[in-house]
Amino acid sequence: MLPLLKFFSRMIDPQAQAIKWIKSMELSNNLRVLDLQTNNYLHLVEECIRTGRPCLCQNVKEDLDPSLDPVLTRAVKRIGGVDILKLGDREVEYNKDFRFYMTTKLPNPLYAPEVSSKANIINFAVKEQGLESQLLGIVVREEKPELEADKDRLVRGIAKGKKSLLELEDQLLRLLNETKGSLLENDELLTTLETSKQTAKTVQEQLITSEATEKDIDGAREVKLMNDKHIEFDFILELSTMC
Repeated sequence: MLPLLKFFSRMIDPQAQAIKWIKSMELSNNLRVLDLQTNNYLHLVEECIRTGRPCLCQNVKEDLDPSLDPVLTRAVKRIGGVDILKLGDREVEYNKDFRFYMTTKLPNPLYAPEVSSKANIINFAVKEQGLESQLLGIVVREEKPELEADKDRLVRGIAKGKKSLLELEDQLLRLLNETKGSLLENDELLTTLETSKQTAKTVQEQLITSEATEKDIDGAREVKLMNDKHIEFDFILELSTMC
């Protein structure tokens, strides 16, 4: 879902949950990992922007180099038919596949109000309920791997479908802007419109299937949780009779 957000994200990640998730998600995409103490880090970010390589910036503090503001807000301008982003004093050709992640180990960072206007703040700190859900997920994955595998596949498929929809919308807007004369005579425009309709239908079907699968997974988790609580209760009773 992150590619669908308007801004890139800062992730509060004291237990390194976000880092593990990002590295797993970008495993096949040659993820660049750096921090703000890395030599020439702006040059490395620039390379990622130009090539469309995902970039993870770790151990970010409460303050951030203002040079990265255009990256966070995706301040891309179209100049001469090319997407351009200004990074520092340089204009960099922007690859639409570029993704930028930032994480901090600070459990409760005090961000200035303007930070929220430049980045999405996502809290990955593990709470008791979230930890319980993660542990149950691991157990269900072992006992009923087909359910968790279906859920993972559907979530990735939905995210991919929504990203495709955004790209098709951008293409439609470009074609509408460039078309001269009758729209009905533009074959590329009509083809893109039909593809958008089919993609939207596919994503909607995946959402319906995902909801049903999620209910099955939640049901399996609840059964496991109740069984564990019964075992724990019986164990406590047994201990009490021994005292």
